[in-house]
Amino acid sequence: VVMDLPTTTNSIIIIINNNNNGATQEVVVCHLGQRSHMVTQQLRAIGFDRARNLAGGLAAWTARIDNSLPSYHHY
Repeated sequence: VVMDLPTTTNSIIIIINNNNNGATQEVVVCHLGQRSHMVTQQLRAIGFDRARNLAGGLAAWTARIDNSLPSYHHY
């Protein structure tokens, strides 16, 4: 399950991963990882104990893991 939460200029994406034993884990993603960090903290505060932030956001993922993803820059 993927949810896209639009903010004023960008989106927060929450990926909900269900594994084989029925446990779920929420991964929160944004461009640079700052807004998703705040959302992750809010999710944990309301009981989503397995919520995780993608540190550095999609920019870091693209640079370190998968450079085939298109990237964008703010000017």
